[in-house]
Amino acid sequence: MATCNQIGPSRAVTALFAVAAGTAVANVYFAQPLLATLGGEFGIGDSAVGAVVTATQAGYGLGLLLLVPLGDALDRRRLVPAQLVLLAAALALLGTATRVPVLFASAAAVGLLAVVTQTLVAAAASLAPPSARGRVVGQVTSGIVVGILLARTVSGILADLAGWRAVYLLSAAATTVLALLLHRALPAQEPQPGSGYPGLVWSTVVLFAREPLLRARGLLAMLIFAAFGSLWSCVALPLTELGLSRTAIGAFGLAGAAGALAAAPAGRLHDRGLGVRTTTAALVLLAVSWVPMAFVRQSLWALALGAILLDLAVQAVHVTSQSMIYTRRPDAGSRVIGGYMAFYSVGSATGAAASTALYAAFGWSTVCVLGAVFSVAALGVSRMGLSVERNPMTEIRPARPSDRPDVERVVQAAYAPWTEIIGTPPLPLSSDYAALIEAGRVFVLDDLSGLIVLIPEDGRLLVDNVAVDPSHQGEGLGSRLLDYAEDRARELGLPALRLITNEKMTSNISRYERRGYRETGRESIQGRHAVHMSKTL
Repeated sequence: MATCNQIGPSRAVTALFAVAAGTAVANVYFAQPLLATLGGEFGIGDSAVGAVVTATQAGYGLGLLLLVPLGDALDRRRLVPAQLVLLAAALALLGTATRVPVLFASAAAVGLLAVVTQTLVAAAASLAPPSARGRVVGQVTSGIVVGILLARTVSGILADLAGWRAVYLLSAAATTVLALLLHRALPAQEPQPGSGYPGLVWSTVVLFAREPLLRARGLLAMLIFAAFGSLWSCVALPLTELGLSRTAIGAFGLAGAAGALAAAPAGRLHDRGLGVRTTTAALVLLAVSWVPMAFVRQSLWALALGAILLDLAVQAVHVTSQSMIYTRRPDAGSRVIGGYMAFYSVGSATGAAASTALYAAFGWSTVCVLGAVFSVAALGVSRMGLSVERNPMTEIRPARPSDRPDVERVVQAAYAPWTEIIGTPPLPLSSDYAALIEAGRVFVLDDLSGLIVLIPEDGRLLVDNVAVDPSHQGEGLGSRLLDYAEDRARELGLPALRLITNEKMTSNISRYERRGYRETGRESIQGRHAVHMSKTL
């Protein structure tokens, strides 16, 4: 059984997560140094052979949307080993393929199931306290980086020694062993009630639609991994023309091993509040990295230098982004990481397809121009998103007993002005907040600038109270809290929400109507003219 202490998961558990995540993601990259070999055996031309990598990346993107969200609802101790066993089967099929359709279909299946990597990242993040989350995510990501880089080296060596099929068959065996180890090591997780699988998947889209930081970091991931894919999906082609063996081509993956060294330090910098500065510095480095790589035909050392700079930059941004987005919505860790990585997959697939096509038509210099364009675009996106990242929205969490004085203060400040308007104190002013907090009904913004009281009922969720400190009104916090209520209802499998307001709170009634609430009735409650409203999700 896994253990977790006050500073995060144990070293052994973190190491196992890193090894398993790295092994799983390596399967996505095994084909890159094998493209020339695969093209020759299956009769696929240079301009189209990159589609093998694209198929794997497309499968990975689909898995991010369809499989990773399950980590927020199912017991990861069962989910992760099951995915690994299926991944082993897909690898065995790929390793025995003799026809082009089977090659592409099994490559896509490998990508689909390799997303277990991201389930492991979310699991590691969930075991770590906020003060150490960046460090733990960085350590697991270091394993992923090593897996990506060694994938090319191991793939090239094994292909030279035993043929390209041995790469996938040996990986299938290793994946099976990891499934057994993780079944013993992962902590048990109570399945979470929810609105069913379609609602779980759709909630990922909703999260990214509502959270600007998730969108900004997702777009950044798409661009940096388009640059990453432009290099590593195509570099085997010019190196083959230069007469390098598959082993030598795979060994170039080691030139980017410095990327693994950047992951953990980047996580620690995020924990210290330096995530934005780390991102900016890394993106400048990414843009510069394409200059030496343009001289590959003059010097292989130039390519090695550029690859080191590129991998350092990409992994620094990647770890910082994952730490930021998990911190934003830890209650939906698998979904935010899965959605973020869907952007990554689109970028990687785009880079792979575009770079191989451009190489066939115009040569390596054009590929370097493409990578530089992606890199500069990422820097531009980062600069535009600075306001979102430097002023992140506060996390919403369950209230603690120690929060009660602040909860009562915010409620008093928010509702007291209405007393004169409606002629009597609003009902929220007389609620027993100690009891509501004890029952787990009160959810607060982490800086205690606002709160919402949510009470599950038969078939719906009652929004009993929404309050925002007057000094923070007009900042969109009320809308965030109401968004949270809708997310919470979906997670509980409740198809509707209801609330009660006062007929004289006309501005509130209008606001609720704009959000899709409809009046369902009116009555007198303790001398107050109550308006009942509801919304179907």
